[in-house]
Amino acid sequence: MNGTRYNIQKLLALLIIIEAFCCFSSFASNSINDAIAKKEIINPYKIENSAYEEMLSASVMSYGNNSRLKRFIKKLKNGEDVYIAFLGGSVTEGAGPANYKDGYAYKFCDQLKKRFSLKDEKIHSVNAGLSGTPSPLGLLRYGQDVTAALGRAPDLLIVEFAVNDGSEWSDCRAFEQIIRGALEADESTAVIALYSAAQYMNSQGVKHTVSSYYGVAEISVQNAFNKRKNLFSVKQFFTDVVHPTKEGHAFAADCLMSFIIQTENRAADSAVAVPAEYLKKPPFSNFKQIVKDDEYVKIEKGSFKFSDLQTQGTKKSTAGNFPDNWYHMPVADVEPFIMKINCKALFFVYKENAKWNNVPFGSAEIYVDGKKVAVIDENSANGWNNSIIKLIIDEKTASEHEVRVVPQKNKAFTIVALGYSR
Repeated sequence: MNGTRYNIQKLLALLIIIEAFCCFSSFASNSINDAIAKKEIINPYKIENSAYEEMLSASVMSYGNNSRLKRFIKKLKNGEDVYIAFLGGSVTEGAGPANYKDGYAYKFCDQLKKRFSLKDEKIHSVNAGLSGTPSPLGLLRYGQDVTAALGRAPDLLIVEFAVNDGSEWSDCRAFEQIIRGALEADESTAVIALYSAAQYMNSQGVKHTVSSYYGVAEISVQNAFNKRKNLFSVKQFFTDVVHPTKEGHAFAADCLMSFIIQTENRAADSAVAVPAEYLKKPPFSNFKQIVKDDEYVKIEKGSFKFSDLQTQGTKKSTAGNFPDNWYHMPVADVEPFIMKINCKALFFVYKENAKWNNVPFGSAEIYVDGKKVAVIDENSANGWNNSIIKLIIDEKTASEHEVRVVPQKNKAFTIVALGYSR
């Protein structure tokens, strides 16, 4: 009897050792070193594995609450369809390399396919990067460039505005609404705040307060870049003061991919609710892009009855990114654009006309409730059809307003886009 008990104890001990070995083996196969060996991590500068792992680890500012990201990873492991959106500026768009598809967003999707043995059609991604745009314009574009383009809410949303928001006027309110809106719209959407690197100071410090409030993951390419020591040069990473080289984009993709691997290895967190209150106030709640009349908006186009086909475009398309615009041709017949709107905040987007465009653009006066609030000139010596966003109304509560845009005679003017909050 004692012998039998002894044999059973030996067997149980052996099973525990085997289980521990399997767990260790599983963890080892998920290590950064192993991922580099399998080329799931690119390691574009061919840095020694241990040094590179240290740099990539430095990119993690916060793991956040991983319950949503764990759900995303589980879908990858199960071979299910996943939907990924990248929202940001020119770095996200792929600026820097000769081929924009060498950008970090495209490389990261390729890495996911390789690691999880997924066919191309299993990863549905949309790159909503647009050059020169801060987070307020990202918020305005979210509906058309993320959810409409993707056909649904993303499983993973990567938000990158740290190098574009240095002087933006919303005090992170737009950045907060992007994150909060995505989390509230679908309980399965995971969000990663990505902070790109620049030779000037990025805005990750102020964004950290918002990201941590919502418990989203934060990846700082800047922090990883700062750990490079003498392993590669600034010129090997940047094509200018902000846009990465092909290798720099691969480095950013590796920061994201190593974070996915680390999250695989971490225990799952319990799901948490979106905070009841906004952090930043007054919030840009219930935000919506205006494309036509709705229950809160009534528009009289006046002489802004045409569409400008030369709004800012992207690297992936020759079409303008804002097809639903209001264009006043350069004629003497001037009729104001009049909008009756019930809102607490109103975003107004205009363009700096491209210097190669032979159409003469001019200025327009903007009135809110009869008071002149701005004079905007679209004639710019250095314009490239780039979009500029301005906050026309900013109040604590929604109320009725009349917005009037009066163009200059014999000069063109385009209202590129409008968006409001209630």
